[in-house]
Amino acid sequence: MFWGFGYQSQSTIDGVLEKPDLTLEMLLDEDDLIPECKGHHTKLIEYLAQPENLSRMIELLAFGDDNYDEAKQFKYSLICSEIICCELWPILDGLSNHLEILDRFWSFIETDEPLVPYRANCFSRICIVLMQAKPQVMINFIKSKENSISNILKHIENSSISDLLLKLMLIEDMDNTYQIIEWLRDEHVISQLIDRLNPYNDPEQHSLIIQILLEINALNYNQVVMVAMADSIMNSGDDESLLSFAQSKKINKISLFDEIKDEEIFTKLIEFMFDNDAPYSTSSLINGINIIIELIRKYCSDIEQIEYQYHQYKLNQENNNSSSNNTKNGNSLTPQMEEVAKPSAEQIYMLAISINTILHIINSHLSDFKYLLSHPKSITGPVDTTLGKQVPLGSERLRICELFAEIMHLQYLFTSSPLFGEVVNSHEPQKDDSDQKDNDNENNQDDEPIRTIVDELVEIGDAFTELNILPICLKLFFDFPWNNFLHSVVFDMIAKIFNTYIYSLENPYSFFENVNDISIPLSYFNNGNPNIPEDEDEKCLKLSQQKMSMVRKCSYKLTISILKEGELTKKIVKAQRLNDFEVEQPRGVRLGYMGYITHISDEICKLIDTCGSALNKSNFKI
Repeated sequence: MFWGFGYQSQSTIDGVLEKPDLTLEMLLDEDDLIPECKGHHTKLIEYLAQPENLSRMIELLAFGDDNYDEAKQFKYSLICSEIICCELWPILDGLSNHLEILDRFWSFIETDEPLVPYRANCFSRICIVLMQAKPQVMINFIKSKENSISNILKHIENSSISDLLLKLMLIEDMDNTYQIIEWLRDEHVISQLIDRLNPYNDPEQHSLIIQILLEINALNYNQVVMVAMADSIMNSGDDESLLSFAQSKKINKISLFDEIKDEEIFTKLIEFMFDNDAPYSTSSLINGINIIIELIRKYCSDIEQIEYQYHQYKLNQENNNSSSNNTKNGNSLTPQMEEVAKPSAEQIYMLAISINTILHIINSHLSDFKYLLSHPKSITGPVDTTLGKQVPLGSERLRICELFAEIMHLQYLFTSSPLFGEVVNSHEPQKDDSDQKDNDNENNQDDEPIRTIVDELVEIGDAFTELNILPICLKLFFDFPWNNFLHSVVFDMIAKIFNTYIYSLENPYSFFENVNDISIPLSYFNNGNPNIPEDEDEKCLKLSQQKMSMVRKCSYKLTISILKEGELTKKIVKAQRLNDFEVEQPRGVRLGYMGYITHISDEICKLIDTCGSALNKSNFKI
């Protein structure tokens, strides 16, 4: 209230600016410099925006001056970065218009020496501010610098530099985002990050790299951006904008994390995970499994989104048919929009093959995973716990079980998906070349069906049975009665296997409207795809039946592996008796797995109620 009466303190900045021997350091020593900058002091900003002063600020914040002691260098570095981060347009324009200043600034990261932490933080902050204020200028500048991404990755262990890499992918302008992702893909960023999971690197570096990779995945351009923008445009009622957006190919190609699916990159990751001679292969294994799990979960999200798109398309068709001519003010899509909203042949084809390479390579190493379940490298013996000396489960075995549970979840998701028939009957989308169209149509009739994810999942399921992996997981469940993380994972694994078998037995052709109707037109599978002639109906129908039969046989063998080889029911009875004994002891408590055993028992009862007769045909008694 006192400034209303003229009692406010006067700034000393004006007096300093009037000095004939004025230097930048004089201003940096003033306590009210930053408040005056934020208050848009015109004369001060004009002085700071002069090229020689901008160059001096860059020098002080990034490299320092040996004429000053460490405390003074620290102070000047922070103040200079704070001035630039005030986002004053004359200063930002001055930096972006003088590339020689930016060249000197960028040379900070081109060194092979470890970066000074506080200077790296200043460097990162200024880069982020410039990318937000002058995105096109900064993108072009960074792309023009030789080995710019390699230089960033060289110092990726510095948290400020890793933040810079992530912010580089968060440019709000979609066109710039697409350019950056394509550029990062060309620079092989993902491959270089995976290289740093080398088991000869220390676990701290592994943890940082996995955090960066998971954050890249969390950006989730391919889905979140598209859905959010589409919802926004849809709510506005602007069909033309939605059509233009939906027809854009940029969004569909913007996911960078999917680069890990490349066979060469993924094979390299698996080799790191199972390098027995390396000192930190266990860390590579644990972090590598985290990456695989995220890939599978992202793929499951893709399935659910395309299912939703398929459902909306069917719903729009029904609404259009019921409202017929009354579409002028309605919510139904135009005929042109129906074509956009329908899941394309390319989308279905990508679902069919997207993670085949990953599943195939995992399948080839199942015996290695099995060995580690029984002989973990990270466990050397008992450790002291509140229950006495105990052999720990270890993150190694827990992560392997989580991976197996994700695979079983994926199998259930596909078996129960309304897209099952379309996926197993999918074909590679045809090219637009009119000269080859006729020949392609003729050849496609004789082509063998592609190998889809359903085939890979069935093959992995059969390998699970042959290697007796599930009985080992069950043994771990009962050997560690207090590890609820493990109990949750194994229960999920069992529930998904049982439910897959129940679904395949009760609804062997879940994509049929009528189970007894064997003359369903092919249009039910492919929404009237003209690339597959009508005389292929029977062939596609038989293929769908065959694939569902394969899933049913696979899930049956997995179920028997759990109940027979795994002796699940006997183990449950034994665990109940052990629990009763523990409870009867003085101050006794229930064992930690009893809640999950109750859930598993419920799943067994549901299995018997629905599939008891089918199980009895195999002369197996639960």
